[in-house]
Amino acid sequence: MRRFTLLIAFSLCLFSLHAQNSAERVRLLGAKCDSIGKVLVEMRYKYAQSEALRGELAPQIIKAEAELRRYKSLYDMAVLDLSKEEGAATLKGLSEVQRAAKDITATDQTEPSNSVQPNTKKNLVLNPFFTSKLSREEYKTLQEAQQLEGVANNLASSYATLYSELLSLHRNYMEVDLPRKADSVAVLFNLELGKIRELDEQLSKALSALYFNKSYIYDLLMEREGNNTMLNLSASLSATAEREIEKNSNIYISDALMAYNLRKRRLVEYELKLAELLSAGKAHDSLKVVSNALKQRDYRLSPITLQRRNFIEYEPIAIKGTTFYNSKNPIPRTKVYDYGTVYRIRIGLFRNRPNISALRGVAPLSYTDAYNKGLYAYFVGGFRTEQEAAEGVAYLQKLGFKEPIIAVWVDGAYYPTLDAMQKQLGQYNVEISGIESLDDEIKAKIALRGTDCTISRVGSTFIVGPFNSKSDAELLVSDLKALNSDITTAITQKR
Repeated sequence: MRRFTLLIAFSLCLFSLHAQNSAERVRLLGAKCDSIGKVLVEMRYKYAQSEALRGELAPQIIKAEAELRRYKSLYDMAVLDLSKEEGAATLKGLSEVQRAAKDITATDQTEPSNSVQPNTKKNLVLNPFFTSKLSREEYKTLQEAQQLEGVANNLASSYATLYSELLSLHRNYMEVDLPRKADSVAVLFNLELGKIRELDEQLSKALSALYFNKSYIYDLLMEREGNNTMLNLSASLSATAEREIEKNSNIYISDALMAYNLRKRRLVEYELKLAELLSAGKAHDSLKVVSNALKQRDYRLSPITLQRRNFIEYEPIAIKGTTFYNSKNPIPRTKVYDYGTVYRIRIGLFRNRPNISALRGVAPLSYTDAYNKGLYAYFVGGFRTEQEAAEGVAYLQKLGFKEPIIAVWVDGAYYPTLDAMQKQLGQYNVEISGIESLDDEIKAKIALRGTDCTISRVGSTFIVGPFNSKSDAELLVSDLKALNSDITTAITQKR
């Protein structure tokens, strides 16, 4: 227990945040949240495994949970501060804008209202055209939208790092060999996924303010200038962006990142034309760099989900001989797993332990007295699917077993027969979306995994079923994902 106390003390110790800049505070606070999360996972595991430690661990777990919430709040505030600082950085040169506005007022009042002046600034918004054509409030709206460009870009850039961390955690989750380790990795994975959801919200707000306000001001100017060519271009690019967004929604890990890239590309395309119109060569060159960078940024990041792993040991039937189990290698108790589906074959019920020779040397054997009013139930094998179990029954019948019966455990719950399971749980369908049609390879996989299944279509979703067990449905889902990563699947339960 001393080790846990030291871990908690280390993870929860206060450190000076004010001495750090915002970026460093975000990094440190993120690491602190991860550290506390790891300690919590380990303590909760110990709490579940040892009744003797629960009295000591319970208050420490409560304290750690409270500290995690506090540090999470500090992390959120640090991210907000960082966003504000990055936005403020784009204000560099604001005094130049104000001076340009004054100069125009003082010296250029005689210019025609439709005049276009060359400008050497890299920032298109600093062009004197805007200060001469817009009211103070209108220009302020344009400035505020421009200030968000840096914020939005930095938020969009953050996805690459988080996505890389998610991929690494996903690999770790699939490789660990113990449930406790998998649970620990899953906690960290969900923390990182939560950060992406926070990014989504921040990016959506920033994009909405900059994109729609800029579009509004640009259209307002072109309408005043009577420039229908630019108005038509704006409408066309906007419609294109929205069609692309609708087409790509619910496909990638972040709709916010996808919408940012697609809307920003169309906005920059429009601003490039506007820079040409205003003879703003420096701004045009700068926007060209932005356009190329947007094309290189990949928003098509596939969703990453953790499908909970089971750690069931599946074993086929084998003949080991009547001396395989003995006093040094006794028949073990039937292992019950809290997650996953396993089929076993019950080969007998006995009031007393049977003579091992009566079991014909089959393996792997296990027994339990938990389900049949004190009678000993003996099982053989451990199968992933109902089909494998049925083949095992046929094999045992050839060996002389008179009434082998398939029993099922689903997430730790015991069902003495397949009928009992199906009556209790119902049946399952696999819903397939994200593709326009089912090709021959997909149909072959469906035929392999669901011999009695039918295929129907509701809207753009294909429905395959019924499957008598969730594990059979999961096998089809796994096969389909291996064939086509663009396929979206869901397992639904029939009643």
